Amino acid sequence: MKIPVLYQRIDEKNFEGYFYAYVPQWGITTHGYGIDGARTAIEDLIKLWISEKEDHGESIDLIEEAVLEYSEI
Repeated sequence: MKIPVLYQRIDEKNFEGYFYAYVPQWGITTHGYGIDGARTAIEDLIKLWISEKEDHGESIDLIEEAVLEYSEI
């Protein structure tokens, strides 16, 4: 299963080096130290989220394609 994840550096005091990890299609987010820490955290969260959905007999919708684009203004 391929799931699009957006990583964004956290620019807040006391969070230097941390990144948010966000799954837009499901609205779930977590964070971790560095990209690797955020990746580990989101993979754990995704597994938990999918398990909860399956336990309740709910469907798991997947996006076929995702695009991240920057607008220059």
